[in-house]
Amino acid sequence: WVGFSVVVITEIISLFLKEPNKFQKSNVQLKDNAVKPEAKTPYKSSLKNILKSSFFVSLLIYMFFMRGTLSIVSSGAKVYLQQLTDLKIVPVWLFGYLFCGIKISSALSSKYQFKFDSKFGVKSLLLFTVSTVLSFFMVGIIYLFNYTSIISIICILILLYVQGAIYRPVRIFTNNYMNVCLNPKDMDKAYSFRVSVEYAGYALISALYAFLLDVYKDNFGITNIVFMGVLTIPLLVSMFVSIRNIVKQYAKKFTVIKDEYVNDDF
Repeated sequence: WVGFSVVVITEIISLFLKEPNKFQKSNVQLKDNAVKPEAKTPYKSSLKNILKSSFFVSLLIYMFFMRGTLSIVSSGAKVYLQQLTDLKIVPVWLFGYLFCGIKISSALSSKYQFKFDSKFGVKSLLLFTVSTVLSFFMVGIIYLFNYTSIISIICILILLYVQGAIYRPVRIFTNNYMNVCLNPKDMDKAYSFRVSVEYAGYALISALYAFLLDVYKDNFGITNIVFMGVLTIPLLVSMFVSIRNIVKQYAKKFTVIKDEYVNDDF
């Protein structure tokens, strides 16, 4: 009821808000002799034109696999913690605190993602992707040895926290690359289509993980190893192609060649 009341109050307040562009026009008085800008040919944004960008297509493919891979971090953590709870190793109340740690690691990585950018630049995507691949393999291997020992539990939890910290910076970085490499007028369509592709990856790859859990009788270790074995090649290949296109777009937009290097004195 409290939540419903907040929503109703918010909706009522929103009725009295004005769109910024309409408010601005209603409060600006142009002089009669003001010079009007020359009419320009309107830019027509279409999904067909956006998909002609090799950068955007490569980014879509990469985020399909990356978003899908990281989509099972939460569900994987729940599977593992549930097993520990069923065995009376972890009390139910501690389950919540440990799972909360994954969300906190995601929040902290979002806040400090600029440090990765300033130190590694576009190589940060390589760091995040390789960390994702290795963490899944390591979680699976540690689980197979002895997943109930204190050392194994601590190691697996640390790796799960690392996975939880990866997705948000990747999303922020790729958003920034889209802002730089695409026409600003294409951003609405590009964002909406990208989100659709990401959630398609989320759904399909989550289904793959659920299928593997079923095939291997809820064996968390084997499932993680096989899961990452299936996705490693498409994940890494799409990452390298995407990085290559990002670098090309950045070079095309920001590289300045001085006149003395292009003018022939002879």
